[in-house]
Amino acid sequence: MSELEYTEAPEVPITRETFIDEDLDYIAATQAPKMVTMNEDGSIEHIEVPEIIRKTGIIPDGFSVDLMFDPVILVKSLADRGLLYERSVPSDIIPQWAPLTVTATLGGSVLVSHLPPELLETFKARIMDAENLCIVPSSIQEQKLALFTESLENRDNSAGAEEDENQDDGIAGSALAHALSDLPSYRRPLRVALLERSLAEPDRIVGELLQPGGVIALQQLGLEWTLDGFDAIPVKGYCIVKDGESVQIPYPAGYEGRSFHHGKFIMKLREAAFKAKGVDVIEAAVTELIEDPSDSKRIIGVRANKKVAEGQEPEKIELLADLVVVADGCFSNFRSVVMGESGFKPATRSHFVGAILEDVRLPIPEHGTVCLVKGSGPVLLYQISEHDTRILIDVQPPLPQDLPDHILKNIVPQLPSSLQPAIRTAIAKDRLRKMPNSFLPPIEQNGHSCKDGVILLGDAYNMRHPLTGGGMTVALNDVVLLRDQLTSMPDFRDSKRVNQALRAWHWARKPLSSTVNILAFALYDLFGAADENLAVLRTGCFKYFELGGECVNGPVSLLSGIAKSPVLLFNHFFSVAFYSIWCHFTHPRLVSPASSKSKAVYAAPRFYQYPSLLIQSIQVFWTACVVFGPLLWSELRWWSPSDSKRRNTIFVYVTVPIVLAIAFFVAVYLKAVQLLQLPPSLVVEHVSL
Repeated sequence: MSELEYTEAPEVPITRETFIDEDLDYIAATQAPKMVTMNEDGSIEHIEVPEIIRKTGIIPDGFSVDLMFDPVILVKSLADRGLLYERSVPSDIIPQWAPLTVTATLGGSVLVSHLPPELLETFKARIMDAENLCIVPSSIQEQKLALFTESLENRDNSAGAEEDENQDDGIAGSALAHALSDLPSYRRPLRVALLERSLAEPDRIVGELLQPGGVIALQQLGLEWTLDGFDAIPVKGYCIVKDGESVQIPYPAGYEGRSFHHGKFIMKLREAAFKAKGVDVIEAAVTELIEDPSDSKRIIGVRANKKVAEGQEPEKIELLADLVVVADGCFSNFRSVVMGESGFKPATRSHFVGAILEDVRLPIPEHGTVCLVKGSGPVLLYQISEHDTRILIDVQPPLPQDLPDHILKNIVPQLPSSLQPAIRTAIAKDRLRKMPNSFLPPIEQNGHSCKDGVILLGDAYNMRHPLTGGGMTVALNDVVLLRDQLTSMPDFRDSKRVNQALRAWHWARKPLSSTVNILAFALYDLFGAADENLAVLRTGCFKYFELGGECVNGPVSLLSGIAKSPVLLFNHFFSVAFYSIWCHFTHPRLVSPASSKSKAVYAAPRFYQYPSLLIQSIQVFWTACVVFGPLLWSELRWWSPSDSKRRNTIFVYVTVPIVLAIAFFVAVYLKAVQLLQLPPSLVVEHVSL
């Protein structure tokens, strides 16, 4: 194919004015849905366009028309793709895959450099659509246009890789940009900017266990190969150790997870991002989210400090994007900015203290090991490479001043003897590292105080206790579901459509996320039991697993992210509660501990103990409800208690029907009483009337 030439029409350069109707002011005055005014304190307010402006079609002095999607961006985007002029081209050479980008390339050379008239009219209609128009103070409109122009000029004045720093569509702070790079775009090929604070291999003590559900999500994303090429260890189930006894909880046949050094897996994900089409990976620390000058509720990009040569000051850059995805972890700097008063503050329940054991053998190889210890939270161990095994010790607040001494004296003696020498060596050799175990329930991201144009993902959005290793599984499943929601999104600038997609995504993720979130803290409460009633439930849980069959297969399917069913979780949780009560009545319990002269004595409860056991059983069941109920409520509730506006709205919607129903029944009752108190003749007369 050779370069095509056309001479039947003069070349007219494409400019911003190409897409703007000469009657812009009149169209905005009569059709724009909103108007922005500025208060004395400098704050802005969105109001309905006054009727006088509608009738006259005249915009007041000091105000201008703001184009929410400004054609200056479109002009630059077209120029980047070689579309510089208004001119006719045959429709048979227009690529079908991207209505916005009318280019066909051969060996990198541009074959089409003119915008067809039919596409020009399409873009013009989009720019001049009433929903894209807003009447704003002239100062705001000038500020926004200057921001866009400066950003695009900075791009032109940059060379090499720096030329790619202004993206059509940007993703900030996530190593999962690969998934979004595959989205079909109905307006242009999607471009993704992946910003990472550092591209060096991270070193963390969490994010090292991927459940089978997470492996399935990677397969759905086409990223299963990221688990290969380094010494990741297959995980085939769990082993729970209590008082020297152990019970095996294998995954269902055909499923397995992976455990690994966190940094090695992240580097494989980054490799996927580097390979993905349309993804630019930038080593930069995001410092600020950019708000739309004409709409403070909307995010239009990020500011960041880009890493340059060693010893030099970071370069300040700006990236404008239709959609920003923030996944900056549990210590998110932008969670409160995005969610406003609609968000929760994370609550720290305990800390995991971590170390690496060298060349040890777990009770059951290729199984995560959970050791239940008295007076402390559970201890989790899993192999992360050929020679390394991670140990995570749950320490509840307040943290001891001498943490190594506390672990050596109170926790290590309760662990399997085969592991104790390696643990002592690791504590003496390496610095103990700790991470908070936080609780952050998910809230819909479309509340009245939430920002538009931005999405939270991962631990920045939702956290649960890492005991079950479900964090990455939930995050990867979230990416799969979000990708599916965004697939049908023709325009990421359409806040209404994006918010609808976020609402659908919020509830679509519930089957898995709710199951993992509730199970993580329910098991933690049971395994870290300091309360006598919780201790009964913990013992019953251990014995429930010993039954085998569905008593193991069901819970482990939930824990591993294979079964996505809060109803199944409810069934097994209260089955454990009732079985715990049964065991409390029937199974032998310790009567006399072992001593140097005698063995431990166990005996089943006698009949005369049943009344007290019945009372305690009621307390045990109530404790189970207290554990499960609030966790379930945190998943059902889609608003934050601090969001007073949404809370009050929901209160009105709930209470008004109840009050009306009560008033109706009271009125019927009073009328009935009135009729019963009348003489029979009057009652008949009253009814006949």
